[in-house]
Amino acid sequence: MTFGYITMFASVFALGATCIFIFILIESRSDIFKLEKTKRRPLPARTHHIGSWSIIIQIFCFLSVFSNIIVCCYASNQIDSLLPWMKELKENSETAMITVFALEHILLFSIAVITMLYDKEPEWVQTFRARHTHMIE
Repeated sequence: MTFGYITMFASVFALGATCIFIFILIESRSDIFKLEKTKRRPLPARTHHIGSWSIIIQIFCFLSVFSNIIVCCYASNQIDSLLPWMKELKENSETAMITVFALEHILLFSIAVITMLYDKEPEWVQTFRARHTHMIE
């Protein structure tokens, strides 16, 4: 949930990331205390992925592009100081829609390019998987 809050509303509350970081530190310390002092330790289970959470995180990142563009450019005056030429574009509803459409597509295209270039599995992980599957057989 915290990842969703930070990604979807980063342009609304920029200090939110710091607040969530402090919250996660407190929560992790309380979880460590509970595991050490009050509860039975969980049985470890080996896994090589996070399951369906990977897809959910990608969906949140995709949707955050839309929500942050609309909030930053058109629901507030944040963009006026950075890009003064955008102030005139958001006055007319037709140009505002075209601008939102263009900015969203530029960001989504750059995300796709970065993902294709840099989202590759490291060689050591491939080696580990090859050895691990060989040992199981």
